[in-house]
Amino acid sequence: MVYQSRHLPNLLLFILSSTLALGILEIGLRQFTAFPIHGLKANRIPDEQLGYRIAPSVPGIDANGFRNPQTQKQVDLVAIGDSHTYGSNVRTEDSWPYQLADLTGMTVYNFGLGSYGILQYHHLMDKAIKLKPQVIVIGLYLANDIINPCQLIITMDYWQNWADGKGFNTQPCSDADYLSPFSQRQNERLRRGGGVDAIAIEYVSQRSAIASLTRYLARQGKNIIFPSDPITTLVISEPKNQTVISHHEVLNYKYHMDLQEIEINLGFEITKAVLKEAKRKSDLNGIDLYIAFIPSKVRVFYDYLVDRNYKLPDDYHLLVEHEYNLIKEFSAFFNEIDLGFVDVQPQVVQALQNTGSVYPIYHETHPLEVGYRAYAQGIHEHFFARDAINQIR
Repeated sequence: MVYQSRHLPNLLLFILSSTLALGILEIGLRQFTAFPIHGLKANRIPDEQLGYRIAPSVPGIDANGFRNPQTQKQVDLVAIGDSHTYGSNVRTEDSWPYQLADLTGMTVYNFGLGSYGILQYHHLMDKAIKLKPQVIVIGLYLANDIINPCQLIITMDYWQNWADGKGFNTQPCSDADYLSPFSQRQNERLRRGGGVDAIAIEYVSQRSAIASLTRYLARQGKNIIFPSDPITTLVISEPKNQTVISHHEVLNYKYHMDLQEIEINLGFEITKAVLKEAKRKSDLNGIDLYIAFIPSKVRVFYDYLVDRNYKLPDDYHLLVEHEYNLIKEFSAFFNEIDLGFVDVQPQVVQALQNTGSVYPIYHETHPLEVGYRAYAQGIHEHFFARDAINQIR
């Protein structure tokens, strides 16, 4: 008892000083960084048409709320898209729009932002045209973009009114429980507990600046893989391409690209209408409009895993089938309206086989710098290389 009492004040002093130090660090990070560290969800500005933009106080975000060094009055090339165009996981200069700018020698403006989809692209076309570019490239991420119309129509009056004005029957959006595949798997994971849960990490890192910084630094190291439930997660153990693909991701994307689902079919029709209008506007303004199919991580790895005899669930096969079917349907439509397009998957697969480290080794659907370079190379080779330009002009 004497021993304990002698050391108790020191222990209390240590706990108090540690708590104080952590408190000062937490306050300092909140004061002097965009909290969470590179956490865009906590730095959103509401927007009536777009849903949100990013606060200009976030490093690398311009006055318009987009990821560019500065606003521009005129550029050669405009990119429009979601988080794959924004460039999640990498620096601004490593996003595909800026890597494409390096390949072409063009000036660029990036209108990409996470969770954006086809209706945001529709709104951004007018802003893109005002920059008087030679070329506009829309990065079409089918795993999310086709569900986007229903997501916005049932949450934003602006897009409900827009759809009504265009004569679309939006009842399927109201009837659809389109988040259920993800939500059910998420709830199952939370109920199971145990180990380190990526969802829990995301939750904590959005509420603590210290946790946010720790998570950010860990991801920058690219050497941490979150413990995964083998029942719900496919672990890819190839030395050059270690990563994981979650089952809820497969279920989610399989649903998002299934044209047999009435609300997905509605999104498909709205997407065609939006891109047809975008083609008309670009033609009127003498601008070349191109579409780049951005492949899902699941599709990128498909042949790679089949060749290595990985046991893939039926849902995985169906997802890839749905994605290829959508590309086939869109390709026929784009040919009909004379709209240039390219699927950049071959370049990403080549990077997977030759270079490796295309995706982080933790659960993440966005690539690393190598993957974004493959996006840019695919677009460049198809539309901007000398032979391609001669064929297009």
